[in-house]
Amino acid sequence: MNLRTIDLNLLVILDALLDEAHVSRAADRLGLSQPATSAALERCRHLFADPLLERGKAGMRATPKAEALRAPIKSLLADIQGLVNPPETDLATLRQTIRIIMADHPAAMIVGPLHHRLSKTAPGLDLVIQPGTARPPPWTG
Repeated sequence: MNLRTIDLNLLVILDALLDEAHVSRAADRLGLSQPATSAALERCRHLFADPLLERGKAGMRATPKAEALRAPIKSLLADIQGLVNPPETDLATLRQTIRIIMADHPAAMIVGPLHHRLSKTAPGLDLVIQPGTARPPPWTG
C-alpha cells in the first residue's frame, strides 16, 4: 500500500475515537464536527477493513482489531509528536566533548567568550579547538 494514498490524520481521529468510544465526544476533543468525525470513522473502517467501533447496549465498543490497533497508534503518534516537536535539551546535563576546527585568528576572537558562556550554561561540555589548515579550493586554475 502506498502511504501517499492514506490520510494519516485518520490515525489521530481513530485514536480519539478509541479513547472516547463516542463519536460526539471524540469530535469535541478534536475540534471537529460530529458529521466530520463520523465520516472519518467510516474512512477508518474502510482503511482497516473492520467496523472498529460497534454499537452495543452501553454505547460503542471497540472490536478486537481496534483494540489491537490502539497501542501501535498511540506509539506512532507519540513518535511523530517527538519528531515534530522534540523535547528541549537541558545544556546543564550534557556531558560530552565538542571539537571545533578553525584558523587561529577567528579562534582567538571567539573562544574566550564562548568558553565563558559555556562554563555557565553547559559546564559538562569540554571544548577542544583544533587549528585548521587553509586548503586551496580544488578548482585552482
